[in-house]
Amino acid sequence: MTTAILTGDFHVGSEVGLTPFPQNPIQKKVYDCYTDSIKCVGKNPDYLFLNGDLIDGEQKRGRGRDDCGHLDTQIDLAINLIKMWKPKETFIIAGTQYHVGGDSIDAEYHIAMRLREAGWKISWHRKLNIAINKWFRLEMRHHLGSSGTPYGRHTAGAKARTWNILNAAKNGHLEYPHLQVYSHVHYWHYEEDAWSASMGLPAWQAIGGRYGDERCDGSVDMGLVKLEIGNKEKDGWSWAKKIYRAAVTDRTVKR
Repeated sequence: MTTAILTGDFHVGSEVGLTPFPQNPIQKKVYDCYTDSIKCVGKNPDYLFLNGDLIDGEQKRGRGRDDCGHLDTQIDLAINLIKMWKPKETFIIAGTQYHVGGDSIDAEYHIAMRLREAGWKISWHRKLNIAINKWFRLEMRHHLGSSGTPYGRHTAGAKARTWNILNAAKNGHLEYPHLQVYSHVHYWHYEEDAWSASMGLPAWQAIGGRYGDERCDGSVDMGLVKLEIGNKEKDGWSWAKKIYRAAVTDRTVKR
């Protein structure tokens, strides 16, 4: 059985993101959940897929007052977090340019190159299409739209998956992914039918930062997903999620 870990959205540098050296209670909780998830799913997967936004960037949004806003520092901390895993091969999928840099500077590409220099088997991709065990087709990209309605959170993933099937049919074949994986919206969702499935990954950034308090509705999920892919005819494939509740900081004014 081949195992794969699907995760991302570390947002290292955010005051409510993931960091190996927590500076406040929210970061401490996020980090504790991250280390707990590694213990639960095992640190030695065959594949580790990191689906973007590994750092928060030097922007003001979400970063707050933490002393880890410099890009080089964020890259160092992200590498520290990735090294907690011991995979056979790692794939980094590009995140949002707002966070990880523009066309000339891509922090996640530099993260991949640094880990490669350290002996890791690792690659960086804008969008990933991969066949595992010569049959299971996995497609990953970071960005996906979201929904402001609680009952419509899976809609964007269902739309993207349906377009994939339609485009394959227009080309005269049905070679579409068994599973499409997205991130970006920071909440878990999954939908499938007899043809294929789509999944939105949870994040490692809690609610409570300056941007979240002022601009965002809804809730977020923290965690990751473990895939197991076996023989096509005998075992098929399965997934298991590890989800944690992302608490909201109490801003109540007491009188």
